[in-house]
Amino acid sequence: MVCRQCGAFSGKAGDVELERRGLDDYRRLLRELDAEGKVRLLSTGFLPCSVDALIEAGLQCVPLIDENWTSAEECQAAVRRLDAIGLKLRILTTDERALRAEREFSAKVGSFRRTDHRDGVRGVVMILALLAGLVAAAVWVVRALF
Repeated sequence: MVCRQCGAFSGKAGDVELERRGLDDYRRLLRELDAEGKVRLLSTGFLPCSVDALIEAGLQCVPLIDENWTSAEECQAAVRRLDAIGLKLRILTTDERALRAEREFSAKVGSFRRTDHRDGVRGVVMILALLAGLVAAAVWVVRALF
């Protein structure tokens, strides 16, 4: 029901039962593909139209997001997919259960992005500290020689 290459869904959009079977197929494909294939499938794979299937798709995506591994392309693709699922939920419905799921998905995405930002800041600080150490060592060597 889901194309192995592009993630397109061949079933009828909006049919909850078909979309759930499509999600099962999608999850199976994710387990079978290599890292590059997973990134491709997470980036372009089908997003259900029914609210119930969308919530299920989001719940399947959450475990793929590891805040301790912010640089992995798979993790980044899963964050983008979860963000898209949340956006689609927000647009499609005013159902309280769907909006609660959307808020939780958005919180997970926000938490990941904050962690990713902190890691970037830490990296910059470490590089600046290393450069400051090198400059201090160079100044010390120059003073020692003259």
